[in-house]
Amino acid sequence: MAPARRADRRGGAELHEVTGPGVSGRLVTVTTPASPAAPAKRPSPYSTSYLLTAAAIAAATAILLVVGNWVAYATAAVPWMNGVTLGLWVLPFALALRLLPLPGTTLLVALFAGIVMGPFQPDGFRAILVNLWFALFFEIVFAVTLYRVRALWLFIVGGVLTGGVWGATLALSLDATSMVPGVIAATVLIPTASGALGAWLGVVIADGLIARGVGSTTRKRLEQRRAARVAAAAPAPEAAPEAG
Repeated sequence: MAPARRADRRGGAELHEVTGPGVSGRLVTVTTPASPAAPAKRPSPYSTSYLLTAAAIAAATAILLVVGNWVAYATAAVPWMNGVTLGLWVLPFALALRLLPLPGTTLLVALFAGIVMGPFQPDGFRAILVNLWFALFFEIVFAVTLYRVRALWLFIVGGVLTGGVWGATLALSLDATSMVPGVIAATVLIPTASGALGAWLGVVIADGLIARGVGSTTRKRLEQRRAARVAAAAPAPEAAPEAG
């Protein structure tokens, strides 16, 4: 006579009791994989709170850059002096990306700020293109690291790159071959140093705002999503065999 089997399921494990002639009743545990639960949908870090914070940064940026533009117009005849104010264009974008470390943050702030600046400066809404040009360098620098590195030195690299490219472009537009070497060097190095200083100051101000909880919702959601991706990529631990 064949042994009889009785199965019972308890919490994802299937228990079999084997009985029959010459077979002592014993339980054999066979673990069956539980049906995978649907992953919980996490809220996007690009939330209403994120947009409101970006808009507030853009409003402050617009005020700062309108003043900077008028100073730049007043010093346009002296190239090296014009470069002193370049850090004003670096500061708000470094601050924005430190406070809201998400792809596209600087471009969004640049767009919003340019729209606000348009009616208050001679160049009008050309400010949008100028702002996007400056913001793009930060996006490129951080995109190289997939936005995973947010160290101070990387912000300064972004500021140096912005200032250096701007200074070199200005020198070329002014026919650098006809300029004294010292003037050429000043035209490039002064905006480069100003960009580095602006990036550093932007990070310092952003860290002060972070300490007061500004942008905390966005950063918390971003960390939650990163933690979830790390957990999903980690190999599942093997179940220990159960005693018979």
